[in-house]
Amino acid sequence: MTIVATAIRNWQLRPAHNFPCTDCGEPAREYDHRDYSKPLEVDPVCHRCNMRRGPGKWVQYTPLRELNAAA
Repeated sequence: MTIVATAIRNWQLRPAHNFPCTDCGEPAREYDHRDYSKPLEVDPVCHRCNMRRGPGKWVQYTPLRELNAAA
């Protein structure tokens, strides 16, 4: 399970469908990461805008325990 999914399940983050898309205002369906080294810094977006944004910045290697500690 991803860090975002865990945060939603634990009520640390509301589901994306509770928000409008950050880019176009349509109903959001998913979260977009711009920087995967910041696992809970996400934007609610619709699928179309998420595809337009393209991939976020990946970190070369961050142990999962460090990502979980940051959450």
